[in-house]
Amino acid sequence: MNLIVPSRLCLIGLLLSLLPLADLIARTSATERTREANQAMAIPDGRLGRILERYFEEGLGGKENFARLESLLIEGTIKSGEISRPFRVFKKKPDLFRIRVGLPGRREWVMAFDGRDGWERHPDRNEGQARVMEGDELAAFKLDSAFASHLLYPLAPGKKMEFIDTVPVDGRICHEIRITFDNKWVLTYFIDIRTFNEYKLQTHAPGESTPRETIFEDFRLVSGIPLAHKVTTRRDGEILNTVVIERAEANMGVMHWMFAKP
Repeated sequence: MNLIVPSRLCLIGLLLSLLPLADLIARTSATERTREANQAMAIPDGRLGRILERYFEEGLGGKENFARLESLLIEGTIKSGEISRPFRVFKKKPDLFRIRVGLPGRREWVMAFDGRDGWERHPDRNEGQARVMEGDELAAFKLDSAFASHLLYPLAPGKKMEFIDTVPVDGRICHEIRITFDNKWVLTYFIDIRTFNEYKLQTHAPGESTPRETIFEDFRLVSGIPLAHKVTTRRDGEILNTVVIERAEANMGVMHWMFAKP
């Protein structure tokens, strides 16, 4: 499960929004949470379905754990070149996302997605006032705002998911699964056949000549779900940044108003 910070920081997330399911997920009964988990982890036919079934149970911790998980608090550092910054992320199903990055002088850069709009507030831009994202910037941010992997909801409209091959990748064997979205973004996942964790994600935006590659390492259980605590993103072999998670806690009482534009 890749729970990551935004592409404005050259990362692809915890991967396109998970479709307009907010009203369904906001309800709190165990029956409805289980129904939503079943929908998220629906199994298609054929080889793809068999691989996803194991991925959902092993790489994502299973339907029961996913149903219980409502929100996440994540803290750590993001390093780009010689610069290292602290960050704090709040995520809430299905695609509510807020990140705060520390800047010099006790300042902060805030970005968020409220389920419909993406916005940012940077002290050195727009006179320090919040502004709404548009166009390609918004499309990329929505991609990163999904609560968990885009391998969830394999039967949802708006995307095509296909098994490509089982291939060697950096000394391990991985199942290669490609997702093509209606907006022409393409995500290619490489699932380690031993652990069924996501090892690598290639993100190819429309118009880009080469994809970004994100490597997931140091998986630890958070509320029964494996979470990568080290995430490295590179393009053409050059490291763009490295994220290290130092704290991750589930169901911390994250509320919808926390993601609203001020």
